[in-house]
Amino acid sequence: MNTLNLLLISKNEEGLAQLGSALAEGQQHRVSHCRRAVQAYETVAAEQIDAVIVDEEIDGGGGLEFIQELMRSHPFINCALVCSLHPDEFHEATEGYGVFMQLPPRPGQEEAAKICAHLAKII
Repeated sequence: MNTLNLLLISKNEEGLAQLGSALAEGQQHRVSHCRRAVQAYETVAAEQIDAVIVDEEIDGGGGLEFIQELMRSHPFINCALVCSLHPDEFHEATEGYGVFMQLPPRPGQEEAAKICAHLAKII
């Protein structure tokens, strides 16, 4: 798979640190991090981002709300979301918003491999 540009969005960089390391090292993808929604919107507008991985909470609100807003201006961007909802509730809440994967809190190496496998099929 080609190198992907991935954007991690979390108010607590430590929450996605293992995932970011696994994506950057094992898969050799370019991984950036933003804390605030404003930074993320600017990055997505300025760069070719293949996927955003959004924590449950970001500076300025919730992760799902951020994705809902992002889809208005970038409807084709791939999104994964850290979310503690039951999978059925997650599916119901995210349907129609381009979320390709639900991630557990503090995702790591295993989730990085799943993200890459999903993106390889999508992109």
